[in-house]
Amino acid sequence: MLICGCLALVGLSGMAYSAPLPKVNCTELSFKQSDGSEDPYSSGTSCLYAGKSLAESYQSYREESLSEDYGKSLRKNIPSMVNYNDTITDGQLWISYKWNSPDNLEVELAFAGGVTTVEFKQSQSGTEIRTIASAD
Repeated sequence: MLICGCLALVGLSGMAYSAPLPKVNCTELSFKQSDGSEDPYSSGTSCLYAGKSLAESYQSYREESLSEDYGKSLRKNIPSMVNYNDTITDGQLWISYKWNSPDNLEVELAFAGGVTTVEFKQSQSGTEIRTIASAD
């Protein structure tokens, strides 16, 4: 199990310090093929952002993803229950935002090499973020 507990920030003076985040518990997901063997083309994680709303968890996920090219392409704000489709960088990245319910958002990122699905599910304990990467 992976456990994260702080976010390193750089202050105005250039000094690094840590800001506490709600405890995030992550587990690795495994996937099986139809014959029961391990699927080498799919991987994923499930993380619980304890005490965070779906919107807060989305913002945390987006901030954590900014070092990746796709992270800079994620929408800064996600109005509730509004579905979107975005095509980024000359068709090299396609992002779909689909609300299944007010407490469930599915973001699909389609790249040239595969698809990553990120599902945000809010509950009383916080928001679970399931990230599943599948190669072509």
